[in-house]
Amino acid sequence: MLKRLKYIKTILWFTAIIWITFVLSQVYHFNRFGIIPRHEEGVVGIVAAPFLHGSYMHLFANTAGLLLFGIVSALIEGKNTTRLLAFIIIVGGGLTWIFGRPAVHIGASGLVFGLFGYLALLGFFHKKFSYMLISLVTLFFYGTMIFGVLPGQQGVSFESHFFGFIAGGVAAKIKSLS
Repeated sequence: MLKRLKYIKTILWFTAIIWITFVLSQVYHFNRFGIIPRHEEGVVGIVAAPFLHGSYMHLFANTAGLLLFGIVSALIEGKNTTRLLAFIIIVGGGLTWIFGRPAVHIGASGLVFGLFGYLALLGFFHKKFSYMLISLVTLFFYGTMIFGVLPGQQGVSFESHFFGFIAGGVAAKIKSLS
């Protein structure tokens, strides 16, 4: 377990890069590089979107979820933490690019929902007691997050939330097969 603590640095660095990008975007207007569904120029957003945020409130909300779910996931995944993050970003972002509404989709919430989905479903797919416990605790304390995958609030990419959650669930299923 102590050996896995070093992988928390991956989450901390990722979060730091998000914050640095936010500060720089105040001058350089990076948010135009978000996911623009079904447009060639929006493909770069599949990877860029998690680093882009529209406001401090948006950034704070995603930072809290990323740190919480990211640190728990890093403790589970160890050296595969970066692989898990990349999988959720690419699969969730790719599905948002294919199926999302015409808009510029930005923010790390797709990744946050992906990590939430991973933790919530890991115990369901992988019948290991510790994973089942993590899933139960995640669902008990954060289960209402699932409503974030439904259309609701204007200006919020429920598609990123939904497809991030799906990507996290697929990652949990893949882990159960290994």
